[in-house]
Amino acid sequence: MRSPRHTRRVAALLLGLLAACSATPKPSASGPAVAGSSAASSTEPVKKGSGPSLRRQTVAVLPFSNDGVGGHERLDFLREWLPDTIGTTLAGSGELRVIERRQLLAVLQEQKLGSSELASKEGRLELGKIAGAQTLVFGGFAAIGDVLQVNARIVDVESGVILKSTTARGDVASARRLGEQVSQDLAKNLGVGVARAAASAGVADERALAEAELFYQAVEHERQGETDRAIESYQKALKIDPNDGEARRHLMKLLGASQ
Repeated sequence: MRSPRHTRRVAALLLGLLAACSATPKPSASGPAVAGSSAASSTEPVKKGSGPSLRRQTVAVLPFSNDGVGGHERLDFLREWLPDTIGTTLAGSGELRVIERRQLLAVLQEQKLGSSELASKEGRLELGKIAGAQTLVFGGFAAIGDVLQVNARIVDVESGVILKSTTARGDVASARRLGEQVSQDLAKNLGVGVARAAASAGVADERALAEAELFYQAVEHERQGETDRAIESYQKALKIDPNDGEARRHLMKLLGASQ
């Protein structure tokens, strides 16, 4: 049974959160307002990529290219199998929104984009913009003799900056295992890793990075069952960006469960 003091604490937190929600300014065209920051009252626009979108990126996983020499046509199944596997893994991580395969194929057909367009950086980025993605995952594989190498990277659509990359190498017979390894490598620490890379590349500002790091810190505390620490980190994230509905939902859920 919860103590009256604990109940009062949770009730106070909930009331404070609801008050903040009703008082939170709406995002302007220049980006989300930030509580306690001089930038909130400044006319200087927030850099593109700041706010929750820095974390919950929408990603499109493109078909992979077979870059090997002749004689390995039997590996062509990897062109579609790799993006399917990677897309499933990324979606399961909960840190990215993955565009459905059929939706991406529909865009390819509508825009009449073939392998030649997808082979160029400009063509891939254009497809990502049309599909509504902020980030792209693409790569290739090559077999030389009995050795297979699989490369994959996550790229920011607007700037073309590579936010994360990975490579797996092994026997041709272990193609599926290598694909799964690449998927896991891309998904590992994905959210905060992409956020830090975006900030380093100038795609997002330091406030957005700070909010993202606090959010993922809170998510990890939540996964570990450390409710009080998770609540504290979500609250700190919301002080930076009161418009972060995702952090607010997590916090409300935890506060409700802790009663």
